[in-house]
Amino acid sequence: MSTAKSTSNQPTRDPNVHAVLHRAGRSWRGLIVRIVPGGRAPDLVATREFPLEAGTTLESWLDEYQVSEVIGVLPASSVICRTCSLPDAPEEQLEPALRLQAEAHLFGIAPSHRMAMSVLPAARADSGRAGLILAWPESAEVTPPPTGRRVHWAPDVVGLATLLNGDRPTRPLLWIDRTPGAVAMALSHEGGAVFRAIREDADDDQEWGKSIGRALAETALNLGQTSAFVTETVREIEGELRGIQTDDARLIAPREITENAGTRMSRLGNQTEAWWSTYGIAVGVALARAGTLAPLTRLEDDPPTEKPSPIRRAVTALSQPQTATLTVVACVLLLMFGTMVFNGLQYAVLSLRYSDIDERLAAVNLTQNKIEVYRELQRGGWSVTKVLSDVASNTPEGIELEQMRVNQTQTFAVTGRALPTDDRSATELINVMQSNLIQSGIFENINFRWGDRDAFGAVEFDLSATLKQPYQHVEYREDLDFRLQTLRERRYGPPPDLDRPTETASTQIEEPSFPGTDPRGETGRDTAVTDAGTRPTADPDDDDDDDDRQATGRRPDSDRGQGSLFGDADSPGDDRGSGLPASFEMPEPMSEEQIMALSSAEVRDRLVRVSQARRYTRNRSDNEELREQLEKEFQLLMSRMRGDQ
Repeated sequence: MSTAKSTSNQPTRDPNVHAVLHRAGRSWRGLIVRIVPGGRAPDLVATREFPLEAGTTLESWLDEYQVSEVIGVLPASSVICRTCSLPDAPEEQLEPALRLQAEAHLFGIAPSHRMAMSVLPAARADSGRAGLILAWPESAEVTPPPTGRRVHWAPDVVGLATLLNGDRPTRPLLWIDRTPGAVAMALSHEGGAVFRAIREDADDDQEWGKSIGRALAETALNLGQTSAFVTETVREIEGELRGIQTDDARLIAPREITENAGTRMSRLGNQTEAWWSTYGIAVGVALARAGTLAPLTRLEDDPPTEKPSPIRRAVTALSQPQTATLTVVACVLLLMFGTMVFNGLQYAVLSLRYSDIDERLAAVNLTQNKIEVYRELQRGGWSVTKVLSDVASNTPEGIELEQMRVNQTQTFAVTGRALPTDDRSATELINVMQSNLIQSGIFENINFRWGDRDAFGAVEFDLSATLKQPYQHVEYREDLDFRLQTLRERRYGPPPDLDRPTETASTQIEEPSFPGTDPRGETGRDTAVTDAGTRPTADPDDDDDDDDRQATGRRPDSDRGQGSLFGDADSPGDDRGSGLPASFEMPEPMSEEQIMALSSAEVRDRLVRVSQARRYTRNRSDNEELREQLEKEFQLLMSRMRGDQ
């Protein structure tokens, strides 16, 4: 028979695939079956006959079908067989009775791993049950199959018992192998069946056949068979034995026995009598391995070696007093000095690998400290410069910030002065600043405190607030964002295009005129220089913007810084190191006559500007004449204010 083949570089083994290897005559007869648990009939996979010297081929054949277990067949000449009667009792009581019979019949003949027993199947007509007891003495020599797999053994008598399977034929079953002189026979009788395993010398053909005939006749007569039946049966068996050659082996069994055995194995089909004669014992052993006679197929050549787990081996070793004492002492020493030894070895290894370990540890500690510092700064640090710029962006024109204090607790305070500007009072400017700070979303808890207005409408105030979101980025309006429009551009417009040529023919250049001095150092004149070289006299009551600016001490941007006694606040050469703010415009000097010509509103505005200039130039030492002029003008303005009141 042939089946699908599966090969691989690393052969795997199927736990359900078993091989029966039977040495008979001049060859190994192999049969492979698949035994599936659950009571289903085993499947015949393959059969093959190998010469005795073809061991490598046999091993590759087993790998080809992924065989997991090999069962070798023991010849009847190497085993001791006993058939014993058992009482008619339940199945659970038959096993102990059979064990007692085994001890009585074969006590001490073979070790336990070379003995097997089982209750045989019964026929309906049997008056009782029978048991089969097998022993494989250690003195019996058997050639193992040429394979590296673990081999279990089953005597050829087991094959006969399985083929019989409760049937009671009139003719006996015999397995005869002349090479080892093995003869196994099974005879039926009224109470059941009896099995024998004997050894007969096969050198002389006639004497060999007669010896088997005598053993068969003796067994039949002991079973109560009639003389005529025994004589006829022996004559037929001896006739069949004459056809068996010296190196030949044959199964002699009635046809109905082989047919019944064929129905108990799948994929067997209708085989010929010659096939059954060759593989009949192997089929019987395979059926026994899959049925109730499986204990008869587990004989072992060597005693089974137990492989205890590591835990069990440790427990066994600790059960010895000396080993237990040494273990306790070792554990105590390990607990006392183990940590020290381990740390010392670890330190020695680290010292060898890292000779500069102290420097590296110091670097690691420094890095960790820096990480902690930066982590703390990340949690609580914030930009003071950004906060100051946010405060400045939300401060409207007319409010002068004198002092700002910012604390780590995210609170700040501002001290400043609010001046009336663009028809808005000082308190209105303070409210505008508070509204701007609230709308930015950066500040909260904004509180203003201010005093009474002074004579010029100015108010000094204190502001305190808490930083709500110091990191928040605010997109300010154009009128609040000094990045888009500086204070100079807000007041005086964008700067002129310096690359564009000037129109000298039609441009009127005016120079400032002050009481008592002119740009060229001449005193007592109040004139303006024109492009034609004439100097018309300025009219204080003229409605012209330029003349009005001259009357009030103001001048256009193009005239600032040209020979002025006070200097120009927007001039690049102005000294800002003395405290003058970049947004402050220094007032032009005015004579007593000009001051007396001012209105009350102009006097108040002029007094505010002069007061600021005095405060900003209080500590200047570079121009004593400037301070004296401002002081004189301040006194004149105060006299004018008192006169108006």
